Amino acid sequence: MESLLFTIEARRYAIRLAHVAEVLPAVNVQPLSGAPSIVEGAVNVRGEILPVLSLRARLGHPARAVRATEYFILVNARARRAILRSDTTPVIVSLPDVSNQGDEGVDHALSGVLPMADGLVFFHDMDEFIDADELGALTSALSALQPSA
Repeated sequence: MESLLFTIEARRYAIRLAHVAEVLPAVNVQPLSGAPSIVEGAVNVRGEILPVLSLRARLGHPARAVRATEYFILVNARARRAILRSDTTPVIVSLPDVSNQGDEGVDHALSGVLPMADGLVFFHDMDEFIDADELGALTSALSALQPSA
């Protein structure tokens, strides 16, 4: 399975390449009032305001400011385009399919864990990353940014 491999706090994560639109250099994230805690803020990508989803918050990593060495991964999540942050340059790799191999009690967006010789890779399902309530709050917060006609 073609995947995009990236790191956060020295842990490796992967998402299916089919969910990835592009990888961009990181920029400053603007706060997004009314957004759920899973959203760090928003960025403008070529005129499109996109939410920055926080894998750090979802997995209990400490929050921190965006660094110039980071990358943004533009993904399709629940029929919405969004951004994930990566501490390092993401790379495309071919990995075995680990769908539905996540452990019970682990975050609902985790679709599997792949043990490798040099450590674990945690797979995330972008369609499950944000739940329906979070999506509703996010949609409302983004709608508030749109100018009235």
